[in-house]
Amino acid sequence: MAFDVTELDAACLGVGDDAALVTSDGTRAISVIISVTPDVDDSGGFQVMTDRTTAETTSAEIEGMNRGDTILQGGKQYKVLAWETDATGWVVIELEEE
Repeated sequence: MAFDVTELDAACLGVGDDAALVTSDGTRAISVIISVTPDVDDSGGFQVMTDRTTAETTSAEIEGMNRGDTILQGGKQYKVLAWETDATGWVVIELEEE
């Protein structure tokens, strides 16, 4: 029996957050899971604790998104820095809170 990845994606987004994606083409509603995790920046021989903010969603949710676009969620504004899509269409987006 094959495992249906799209059902898992839908279940994950079911616990996600309602957000808005702001692009040069306008604003539209999307569903994302936003996470803030501690990270260590090791630059210049010093380790500095930082926060790494990411959003996870499906590639269909972010169609037409570009670097520098904005995601609005929960009264916060995030700038899109980069993203990576896996073979199933699940996307992890690197964000910077503005």
